[in-house]
Amino acid sequence: MATLMLKIHFNEGSVDKGQGKTLKLDPDAKVGLAVELSRQKIVPDRASERWRFFVMMEDSGISYWMDNDQPLKTYNLTGATVYLKSNLTFLEVTDLDGVFTKRVQVDLSAPVESAMKEIALKFSLDDVSEFGLQIPKKGLQVLRSLD
Repeated sequence: MATLMLKIHFNEGSVDKGQGKTLKLDPDAKVGLAVELSRQKIVPDRASERWRFFVMMEDSGISYWMDNDQPLKTYNLTGATVYLKSNLTFLEVTDLDGVFTKRVQVDLSAPVESAMKEIALKFSLDDVSEFGLQIPKKGLQVLRSLD
């Protein structure tokens, strides 16, 4: 039986510090099982959070979330850095007038449409088409991550 040696980093800064745990995994194992094994070894005291593998391909600049239902062998991880990350974060969202500010929990691995629905609920909007997200110009902080 073949084994896959996978170095898992806990946060983006850990690459520079040389931190990370190398785990022996079965290539046929589901990503979700590998995530749980990694979580138990790296952050055993944070079981209540939702964890996923986030992959960054250094050479091409491509990054993506791995699907927990797929086997590990589905992914070509050669030259990639794999992070164990919580896929939930809080965004601070402000209306354009700056009058209302809401803190919204969003799933970073979900489509933007999902975040739009959560924001619409917080601002009591019935229709997602009533607003849009805007990336502010430098100096303005209309939308920012609170991680």
